[in-house]
Amino acid sequence: FETGGKDDARDDAQVVLVVALESASCSASKMAVFARTASELLREAVHAQELAPYDHHGVKTVLEEVEAHAKGMFEVTSEEQAVSWEATPDTASTLVIHHESILRNKRLLLAYANVRMRRIVELRWKQGRVLRADQNLQLCQAERDFFRAYDKLLLGYMNDCPGGTYLDLTLDSQPPKDPLVEVHVLRDHGEVMFSHPGAVRLMKGTVHLLPREEAEPLILEGILEQMDS
Repeated sequence: FETGGKDDARDDAQVVLVVALESASCSASKMAVFARTASELLREAVHAQELAPYDHHGVKTVLEEVEAHAKGMFEVTSEEQAVSWEATPDTASTLVIHHESILRNKRLLLAYANVRMRRIVELRWKQGRVLRADQNLQLCQAERDFFRAYDKLLLGYMNDCPGGTYLDLTLDSQPPKDPLVEVHVLRDHGEVMFSHPGAVRLMKGTVHLLPREEAEPLILEGILEQMDS
């Protein structure tokens, strides 16, 4: 008899859960509306051609929505101090909606942050250690700290090569066809010593044929521009 009682209780609990989930699914559109701002944040970040400005207002709106759902859950559980789930499936479905909405907003915010972090990492590899002024303004403070921390980590790794040598892994992302590259000087940079042809005065508007490996950092900094071959 005891076993049968446990089975009946388990069956009752499953029925209650099904009823709650069915009621919650009927309100799925409400849940989607709740997470609309977070969905738009992620969609814009994914489809942006370049790193878009950090949406402080949008993130704040999502966090306020999460706080409102948490408050709603607290109010429901406070009102139903002795909850009988069998008798109050509406209460169960309300809690499910609040809880799932919080989780959905959380997942979307984490995805938004992850997309932006990947873009920031790409900037470090493609552009070098210094962000342009306009790019710096597009980041929030936490993202600026992340860029500096990632730069420090990458630099430490490149400095820790066997034999104490330094290897710049950001150079030659594509296998070079020629060890020399023709470049156009975008702004004055003074005299720079290269392994070939030696000392070169980099004056705005001039064109030079330089070692690719040595010219690459200057290209990343925006001092030189590689000319079409």
